[in-house]
Amino acid sequence: MVSAVAKAFEAHYEDIMTGAWPHALVKKSKASVLCKALKDFDTEYGYKHRGVLEIELKGFNILQDIMDMIWKAITQREVSKDLGSERTTPFAKYVYFRISENYRRFFEGKQPFNESKMPIRYREIQLLTDMIAGMADGFAVDLHEELSKFHVGASAK
Repeated sequence: MVSAVAKAFEAHYEDIMTGAWPHALVKKSKASVLCKALKDFDTEYGYKHRGVLEIELKGFNILQDIMDMIWKAITQREVSKDLGSERTTPFAKYVYFRISENYRRFFEGKQPFNESKMPIRYREIQLLTDMIAGMADGFAVDLHEELSKFHVGASAK
């Protein structure tokens, strides 16, 4: 496949370099039939395999649990308009301090470049999104395991 795609690249070099080439190289190479067959095989026997579906489900449950736990940490505070105020439960306090310090500083408006004119709910959602998006898979699994020890209601243990 690599050889076939490289030949397609050479054959269409001028169009590619000028931006006039609108196609995927592999689809216009001699490897296109093989590539389609491999994709079809993966779709039928790989992505739908029970083991793959179990991993996806476990990941889904872990992310749901982590989002629930972090959301509690973000929103359960003594003074709702004071984003940096004390958290109302020991669990919320623990989880809040597991959120990246940089993310928390920005959320609380302690960064000089922070646009703090955004509504509080928007900023809460942004903090949750930033924290989740910044996680590697292994970190998410480890964090879930750690937080689940202290949280009642985590589903995927």
